[in-house]
Amino acid sequence: MSNLIRLCVFLCCVSSSFLLYAEDEVVSNDGDHYVSIHPPFSVNFADDSEAVYMQIGVEILTSDRETEDAIKEHMPAIKQALIYLFSTQSYSDLRTRKGKKELSKKAADTIQKTLKSLKSEDNVQAVLFTSFMMQ
Repeated sequence: MSNLIRLCVFLCCVSSSFLLYAEDEVVSNDGDHYVSIHPPFSVNFADDSEAVYMQIGVEILTSDRETEDAIKEHMPAIKQALIYLFSTQSYSDLRTRKGKKELSKKAADTIQKTLKSLKSEDNVQAVLFTSFMMQ
């Protein structure tokens, strides 16, 4: 597929994602709190693979309001840390379910480390990928 076609597909996906994820939302269910990160992350792969970039929608799961508030307060630092993490990934590692699960765990660890470094609540239980596209 030519680079121009890839770019067009990417721009269509990104523009529709911006419309779908225009606002941050927090939904609470039975003590769980979900914090949405918008817009979805779009990063280049670290390796020379057939795929050029990936786009990931992220929700953070926590069980307490203090951590939810800390996530919202420190969202810019969390986004930066996740961009650094995501941009070091290789296409071949993320092709499998296992690879995606490992990345989800690494993302949760990254968020916890970021919150700890900022002296905030860090009770992040999981990072959920709500969309995942590699191209």
